[in-house]
Amino acid sequence: MSDKLTILAMDDEPWNLEIIQHHLDDDYQLLQANNGNEGLTMLEQHDNIAMVLLDVGMPGMDGYEVCKKIRENREWTHIPVVFISARGSVDDRLNGYKSGGDDYLVKPFESAELLVKIQLLEKYMKEKKGLQDNYQMASGVAMDAMTSAQEIGQALQYSKATYSVKTPSELMDLFVDCLKGFGLNALIRLKTGDTYQWHQCVGQPSPLEKELVDILSKKDRIFSFEHRTQFNFDRINLLVKNMPIEDENKHGRYKDLMPFFLEATNACMESIEDNQTISTLSGLKTSITIINSAMDEERTLINESQEILNSILKGLNRTLEHELPLMGLEEDQEAFLISLIEGRIAKASKAANISKKSDDLFTRVNNTLTDMMEKYS
Repeated sequence: MSDKLTILAMDDEPWNLEIIQHHLDDDYQLLQANNGNEGLTMLEQHDNIAMVLLDVGMPGMDGYEVCKKIRENREWTHIPVVFISARGSVDDRLNGYKSGGDDYLVKPFESAELLVKIQLLEKYMKEKKGLQDNYQMASGVAMDAMTSAQEIGQALQYSKATYSVKTPSELMDLFVDCLKGFGLNALIRLKTGDTYQWHQCVGQPSPLEKELVDILSKKDRIFSFEHRTQFNFDRINLLVKNMPIEDENKHGRYKDLMPFFLEATNACMESIEDNQTISTLSGLKTSITIINSAMDEERTLINESQEILNSILKGLNRTLEHELPLMGLEEDQEAFLISLIEGRIAKASKAANISKKSDDLFTRVNNTLTDMMEKYS
């Protein structure tokens, strides 16, 4: 059996499927379906499908409807769906998001762009699998210590709920509600990029509490003092201000349980950041393409203007050579007129030369933007 990741591509155009096959054949096992119904049947027949590439504009059942049916099936909810469509408006992307898609790729696309999206989603899948594995491991270790059925139920519910979280704010709302369910008053510091978000179960954190969290973040993974305990992870620090130290068993269960919640929260945050990276790269490439197109149009206009100006100057020069001797001007009048016209021609030539420099500048900027687009493809 092949060790390659299995991807299902649905498209009613055989040519599009051949293109996808060409891009992915070396690294992935590709299944092909010509319409939505055929694709859903393949999902039922193959339990190893790890990702779906889905065309939007299929006859009968379009891509949005197919995606909704995938998300309605509990056995398929974990499978990432990437829409591939010639339509890339904001409304099209919103419809893809609403129907449950994980990413959106606009035709025509480069092979590198498709592979990068698949690789990032692969990483996302592995992180989700790691989160599930962490859950199973933590459950096995903590099950003996957690005697309360309500606590076990809350842990399972939280772990499952993180799978569908899309933003840091959603994640923190979910975590705060979970902590409140345990009767805990806690302060959370979440790292997002180069900044920190602060969340608290009750009220607002004081400057002293924020300073304390920062100091304790450099301590051990778990640091306890009196009825307070701080848990430190890569992206998140949790200061619980009312640990139940009067109940030894409950206190021990909570100290075992909180790292599990933080592992799940930390892994979920990594997945959110990967999705944001995918979205940022897609938006950057679109912006660079638009700028390149606008600059090409502007350069064309400049070149056309320069050609018109050169044509006018040449015509004027020919007219002077032919007509001036026939005008019967005095020698000083003719000299004055020639001097005046030559001065204007010199200024016009200077303007034409500036246009040429502008064209060279546009070429350098265009090349720079093209290099950026290739770098982020």
